[in-house]
Amino acid sequence: MNVTVKYRGELKDFTKLSEETLSAATISDVLNHIKITYGKDALKTAKRMVIAVNGKSILLLKNEKTTLSDRDIVTFLPICGGG
Repeated sequence: MNVTVKYRGELKDFTKLSEETLSAATISDVLNHIKITYGKDALKTAKRMVIAVNGKSILLLKNEKTTLSDRDIVTFLPICGGG
């Protein structure tokens, strides 16, 4: 499956990209690509972010086991807090 991965926040600093197209069947595959291509620190950052597939958080799906379909959009979003 070819999916578009969009990087935001600190993760964009690691990748030097705003987006890229990958062949991935699950979110776990995407995270593995980040680890191999951009390193362990990038992976740690990615896992701290909100990960969405087509605008829906993977926490509402199957987390890292969430399956991906051709042309899905995976977005890594920073967690914003305030008070």
